[in-house]
Parts: sequence; C-alpha cells; structure tokens
Amino acid sequence: VGMVTRLTQITALLCYCIFSDSSLSDCIQAVELFPDLKRAGDDDRLPQAVFSCTLRMIQGLLATFVTLLLIITTTDVVEIILNFAAVNYISALDEVAFDLAKAGKYGPRLQEEAGNIQTLIIPYSLYRTDSHKRHQKSVLLIGTVMFVILGVVIGLQSSNKHWSTRELRVEFRDPTLHKYSGCYEIDPDQEYIKRSVYNSALENSAPAVFAFCDEEKHWVLLQVESDGDNDGGMIQDPCADDKQLIHSAGTDTYDISSSFDEPWFSASGEPIGLYFTEEGEDLKCDSFRYNGRCDTFFNKFEHRFDGGDCCAATCSQTSCGMGGITRAFGVEGKIGNGYPDCKDPDMKAVTILLNSIRSSRDEMFLNVTDDQMEAYARDRGINFQDEDPNPAPFIIDCDEENSLPTSVDNKKVNVLSVYVDDSMVNQKETIMVPDGARCQISVSNRTNFLDYWENAPIWFVEYAVYHGKDTDIEIISGDSSKEQSTYFQRIPECYLKKFDQVRTWFEKNDKAGVSLVSPYDPNNVYAKVLAWLVADNFKSGHSQCDDVYLLERATLGFLNFAAPIASASNDTADTLWIDAQQQCGWNNIACDSGSVTSLMLYGLNLTGTIPAVIGLLPGLQQANFGKNHLFGTIPSEVGNLMKLNVFDVDNNALTGTIPKELGNLIKLVELDLDDNKLIGTIPTEFGLMINARELDLVHNQLSGPIPTEIGNLRNIAVLELTANNISGTLPTQLGELTKLQQLKLGNNSFTGSIPNEMKDMTSLSTIDLRENSLTGSIPSEIGLMTNLTEIRLEGNDFTGTIPVEVTSLQQLRILTFDCDMLLEIHQDSESPISFNECEDLKGNCIACRMENNLCRALCSSLW
Repeated sequence: VGMVTRLTQITALLCYCIFSDSSLSDCIQAVELFPDLKRAGDDDRLPQAVFSCTLRMIQGLLATFVTLLLIITTTDVVEIILNFAAVNYISALDEVAFDLAKAGKYGPRLQEEAGNIQTLIIPYSLYRTDSHKRHQKSVLLIGTVMFVILGVVIGLQSSNKHWSTRELRVEFRDPTLHKYSGCYEIDPDQEYIKRSVYNSALENSAPAVFAFCDEEKHWVLLQVESDGDNDGGMIQDPCADDKQLIHSAGTDTYDISSSFDEPWFSASGEPIGLYFTEEGEDLKCDSFRYNGRCDTFFNKFEHRFDGGDCCAATCSQTSCGMGGITRAFGVEGKIGNGYPDCKDPDMKAVTILLNSIRSSRDEMFLNVTDDQMEAYARDRGINFQDEDPNPAPFIIDCDEENSLPTSVDNKKVNVLSVYVDDSMVNQKETIMVPDGARCQISVSNRTNFLDYWENAPIWFVEYAVYHGKDTDIEIISGDSSKEQSTYFQRIPECYLKKFDQVRTWFEKNDKAGVSLVSPYDPNNVYAKVLAWLVADNFKSGHSQCDDVYLLERATLGFLNFAAPIASASNDTADTLWIDAQQQCGWNNIACDSGSVTSLMLYGLNLTGTIPAVIGLLPGLQQANFGKNHLFGTIPSEVGNLMKLNVFDVDNNALTGTIPKELGNLIKLVELDLDDNKLIGTIPTEFGLMINARELDLVHNQLSGPIPTEIGNLRNIAVLELTANNISGTLPTQLGELTKLQQLKLGNNSFTGSIPNEMKDMTSLSTIDLRENSLTGSIPSEIGLMTNLTEIRLEGNDFTGTIPVEVTSLQQLRILTFDCDMLLEIHQDSESPISFNECEDLKGNCIACRMENNLCRALCSSLW
C-alpha cells in the first residue's frame, strides 16, 4: 500500500488503543474484574465469575483481531476509516442495548432487571483499588502485539520477495495490442520505487514490460526492444511517454495485482478492454488467442472463444483452420483444414451427408469398349476397372460478409477442406457457419484439365446438405458427377422461429396443394416466401427479423406466392405484386400506422389459392380478391380478422363450403361470395354479422334452407342469393329486415308461399322470386311496400291474380309474372291484357309503369 494508506493504518491503530473502544474495553474489563481467589468469600460465585470474564476476554480478542485484519488488509484510506467506524459501532451495540433497557424502551420488566443489575454490590474478590494499572498493562500488552503484527505485515508488503505477484497473464481486446497478450514474470534483478518489474514471457509475440510510474502514480506497460529472450533490460524511466502503451488508474500500491480490477487506459487516455489472470491458476503461457489456431483452453465464452480462432467466420489470421481437421466424415486420420471445435453460439450448424461415393470409371459414368480396356491394361500394366480412384477434394467456402447482397463480389472464407474417398460413404460432417451464411460446395470431378477417358480415376460424390445437426431438413443436394459446385444459403433461425406457426398451418391444411416439409423446397409457398424475405432483407432492409411488421410483410408474401399473377407468356416464373419497397407503399396495399388495413387485388389475373395465413393480418379491414382465377376453399382463418368490414372474392372458382367462422366478423359490412362454386348451406352463424349491409352469394351451388338467424341482420340492405339450389320455405324472419332494399332469391328451389310478414319490409325496392317453386297467391300486403320499383314473380306456381294493391304501387317500374296469372280486370280498363295476348308475348307478361300512368304489355325479350 502507499504511504498515505500506511499512515492511516498506524493512526487508526493508535486511536484504537489510546481511546479504547468497546471491543478493547471488553478485554480490559475481563482483566480488571477477574476474581482474586485469595479474597473470595463463602458466598462469592467464583466459577461463574471466572467463566464470565473468560467469555468477555474471548469476545474482546475476537473483535480486536477483526479490527486489526480490517486495518492491515484495506488499501484505501476512506475504506479504513469506514471499517474502523463500523467495528466501533458494532462493538458498542451491547452497551447501547443495556442503556435502552435501563431507560424502559424494551418494557418495564427489562427495565427492572437492568436496574437490579446496576445496583448489585460487586463481590469483594472482584474489587480492585488499582484498576488503572490493570487497564494500562492490558492496553500496553494488546497494543504491542497489534503493532508487532502490523510491523511484520508492513515489512512483508514492502518487500518484493513476499506477497508479491510472481506471474500474471494479460489479454487485450484491442487488435493493435493483441501481440502484447500473454504471460509476464517478475524480474528478480530489478525493481523501481520498491515496485517489481514484470518482463514478458519468451513465448509472447512481442516484448513488453510492466513497471510503476512514480510521477503519475500508476502502473504502465512499456514497449521494449527484443533481445532474443524478451528481457526488457534495466528500466531507466517507466514514465517515458514514447514507450508507454497503456497505464492503470491512479494508485500508490506496491503490488500490480491491486490494479487488476481498476480501469486501464491507452497512452492517449482512452479506456481499453483487457483482463488479467493471476498466479495460482494455470496461466497456459504457451497458448495464445488471435493466432489462427484453436486452443481448447481459450475456447470459452469468457475468452471470446479463443479470440475467434475456433470458428471460420471469426478467425482473422492467415493460418486460420490450417490442419484443424484430424477426423473427417467419421474417419480417423483424415487430415484437412477446418474448425471442428467451433463452439460460438452465434454460429449455426450445417450438416453434410455423403450418400454415395463411386469411381469415375463406374460403367454408369463412362462408356469404354473392351478393346480400349485391353489396350489400357497392356500399356499401363493394370486393369482399367481395378485402378484405385484418387480422393476427391471436398471444399466448402462461405461469404465473409453475409450482410452484403449476392450481387456484390464477396470474399470467401474456407470452412472445410478435406479429401473424400469411399471409406466415408454414408457418413456426415457438421460445420458451423454464421446465421444466414451463403456458401459454395466444390467437389473436384476430374484429375486432368482435358477430359479423356483414360484419365486417372477419381471418386464421384453424391451428397446432401442439411439445416442443423440432424438430417431432418434438407437444404440442397449435389452430385459431383454432374456438377462440380453447388450453392446454398442457410435460412436465419429467426425467420424459421418467427414463421413456425405459418409452417404448421401450411402443413396442416396443404392449401398450396403440395407437401410443405422443408423450408428449402423451391416448389412450395413457404420456402418461396422465406427465400424472398432473406433476399429482400439484403436488398431493401425492410425484412429484418426484429421488424414489428415483418409477420405482415411475410403474410403478403404468402398471399402472393400462393396466388401469383398469371403470366401471359410461356414463362413459368412467379409474377409478383409484392416488391422491395416498404409494404405500405405498394400499389395494392393501404396501411394505418404501419399495419395493413386494405388489400385490393381485384382483377389482377391472380391464379392460385387464398392461404390460411391471411389470418395474420389483424388490422385488415378490406380484402378484395374479386375477378381473378382463384381456386381451393375460403380459409376459415378469415374469421380471425375481427376488424374486417369488406370481404370480396366474387368471380373466381372457389369451392368447398362457406366457413362458419365468417360469422365471427361482427364488423363485416359487405360479403361478396358470388360467381364461385361454393357448396353446402348458408351458415347459421351468419346471424351474428349484425352490422352486415350486403350479402351476395349469387351463382354458386349452395343448398339447404335460408337460416332463420338471417332475421338478426337488422342493418342489411342487400340480400342476393340468386342462381343456387337453396330450398325450403321463405323464413318469416325476413319480415324483420326492415332496412332491406334488395331481395334477390331467383333461380333456386324455394317452396311454400310468400309469408305475410314480408309486408314489414317497407324499405324494399326490389324483390326477385322468379324461377322457384313457390305456391299460393300473391299477398295483397305487398302493396304496403311503397318503395318497390321492381317485382319479378315468373317461373313459380302461384295461383290467382296480381292484387290491385301491387299494381297500384306508385314507384313500381318493373313487374314480371307468368301468363296464367292475369291482372285483375278492373285494374286497367283502357288496356286490359288477355290470355291470347300473353300467348303472343311468348310466355311472360311484363307490366311497366309508363309516364302516362298506364300499363302496357311488353315482351320479356326486351328485358
């Protein structure tokens, strides 16, 4: 420790002895009150008194020893003072507690006991007339022992032969200081201002010396000239600025170890990253980081995995990976370059499996005649088919910088280089590459630049590359007999984890009509989207894994690849309506605060399906897929879009039933499913869409009755079910749709009569019931629907005549009915319609309100 600290230690110890605190007082009182056996009376309890004094002495000595330890082991002045005060405070707690009890703070019972103790008469054997002498002798004895111990400690601390760090190791994170990393040993032949000097070990890359600069009061690392043994020679001036590499924070301690936990700085005063290892541990002075060779001792997180030497992507030396392979593809003794001990968790696994290894002279690869083989055997003295093939060089290189787009010429880093022969067949090798790495596998398939049949044979290798350490997810396969190189990119883990739910949906529903096992299969939608996202992230930066809207961007990609724009040419490539721009800027997309709200894909000539992942657009309000060539079913996940108010898929070729989950869309205003091939019944859950204003199911193949729950749609204005096979009677609940304006139920199989309850549909302007099997008479109550402009009734089995209340509707413009249902005679005396006239009108009679307020018959072919 420094001089100021030393003086503080001595002063603290003097104060402790002169102004005896509670702990030292315990020792003194134990001596003063120790009973004199010669003066003991018959009533004195000598054993108890002796035991009490002994306990008090032990208590005092222990507290005094602790105080001494705190004083001599603390190197900071402030800490010495604080520790001294803390010990004194703790030692006085028993006296404070007794005073509080005596004052009655702990209750009357303890107060009484404290008073009794205080008034007890001291036995004569404990009484001393010269107690001050015992006090002085006790203090002198204890103080002498404490100062002797302090003196011994000071002497040992001031000597570099005792309690001094003999050897240490330092590791620098700054690349410019890597060469100074390594072990440093104490120089027994020199010291400076009573501080040791530490020379760099012989194994270190560059010589340097740790010494103490007295002027600046800090330890420094000095650059020195090499003399062959890294001995820096005699240090003349540790404070020389031209030699100083780094220095510690200010200190006046005698041993360098006290600076290990303090910050260190460069010569310019900037903080630097480093850490020390003290003697007592295995310093591994012959091992180094950042030397291109993976050392198992440093291959740990705290050593940054040997400074990156153990992994291809992080090693920065020219000798990286050289000779790192001693066991390749499960075969011992196969030497090569690689990184079998890469443990960096930032690196991800890729596994290569050698499925088949055959000679290039196998009959399936080479067509050689018998005459050629006989000539070869004569000339070479060896059977053509029996000649041992040469091992095939198997090389894997990956891009050094994965953040650069593929269009940029990127430097390659070798990850694996070995020679493959038939002993490795059906064996696998795992390499570690950066997440998202782009790599190339090259397998030599010839021994001569000229392709001659008599060239020396070589092993042809058929292999597969897998994502991870298992062989579950195949990335790509290759065959060196067909191509020398293959390229692949490992999909970043974050994409796979983020879209795991999407993958599950696709595999479960198989919406794209293909097997979706692998994210690398170029034929499935899931793999296409992942590939687009990875490439798009390099291109635009809008597909980053931490983007909060990445899932929506990916969902739009799924929609695109599941139903791309059909190409007008013979080009089979997918035509995209997505692009590299941020999705809210696409022509077919509208957003609110970054979230997709509108999807307008009407009439884009899309061909494909609507994938279930559309349910991952929670903010979607409008979705229009109309007038395309979509097939497959409507995904039930549409029912998850709780903000959806318009869903339009008309004029497509969708099949299957209508998902009942659509009933969840309580905010839905418009549902257009017309002109498809939908089957099944109208879901009763439609009655939950209480805000619906338009429901269009025209031209499908729906069957079954209209659900009575339809009466819950009190806000509906348009209900179109024309051209289906819907049957049953018209539900009386239709009368509850008082806001309905258009009711089109033509070309179905309805039976029964028109319910009288329909009279309450006072907002109705159009009613189309033609081409059904309705019976009974036309209710005169229809005349109460004063807003009707069009009534179509032909193609049914109605009886009777058209009520005058119907034909008298003031706003009626079109009225169609069958010929056997005539207008009442008195309705229009000036222009009656006879049966013969209906015959001439080819089956249908149409009454049309004209400007002169008269009805005249028109041929239905005019409409």
